[in-house]
Amino acid sequence: SVFGNIGKALSTALMIAQIAGTGGTFPVQMLPSGFREIYPYLPFSHAMTALRETVGGFYGTVYWEQMGRMGIYLLVALLIGIPLYTPISRAMARTNDLVASTGVMG
Repeated sequence: SVFGNIGKALSTALMIAQIAGTGGTFPVQMLPSGFREIYPYLPFSHAMTALRETVGGFYGTVYWEQMGRMGIYLLVALLIGIPLYTPISRAMARTNDLVASTGVMG
């Protein structure tokens, strides 16, 4: 993880929010309004719809629409992540060295 333990915690929090926000624990209609509003923008919602299509049978172009939307998320993540990886890695290495030099974190 580029951000170390903080990145791992953020990733876990995002995954929990996605599971809760896409009907993984309760149907979307029963979720609080905040989750219902962000539901269409979460990648998990498109993955679950595509999975339902593969399990229940293909109807029209729903599967390919959902896969295309997930492809857009992938493209955006790559366009943001690839250029920022090196500068963020360097900054985190400096931060880790600084923290290690204090002796506080063992």
